Amino acid sequence: GQPPWMSLLHWRDEFLRHWLDERQLQLEPEDRRRLGLVTGCWPALLMDLVGDANELRTLRERMSTANERWFSSPEMVALWRDRLGLKVSEPVQVIDLLARLGEPVDVAELAAVGEMSVERVTVSLRWGELLGLARSEGAGFWMVDPIAGKALMAAAT
Repeated sequence: GQPPWMSLLHWRDEFLRHWLDERQLQLEPEDRRRLGLVTGCWPALLMDLVGDANELRTLRERMSTANERWFSSPEMVALWRDRLGLKVSEPVQVIDLLARLGEPVDVAELAAVGEMSVERVTVSLRWGELLGLARSEGAGFWMVDPIAGKALMAAAT
């Protein structure tokens, strides 16, 4: 099903633990950390991965094949780009450039590399931040969300 209204952005560890407990999946902190890394704590990815799993072994197997499952075919990449909100072309161009650079970048540098105005880059990054696609790393530097980056980079191949 669709994620509940409270889950539009990344889930926090406490909410994830509670959600897993409701499904009788008591994960050790290390397994929960790995689940968070694999899914970025995006609700749609968590629900897809956990699904009807009721054994830790099944969940571990799914975690090990998640990237292949989500980002190996053009159809799946398109589906996840759409579900993550990566379909608004102008801001996504900025987020995509940030993903391709692969490291924290400041607004002015991103604007220069992308040959865009600083205002356009700033507005696009703020849009991405609201959707959980990009985040400020402090001192004016920005990074793309790792899962959004995978979806963008997989679409480019």
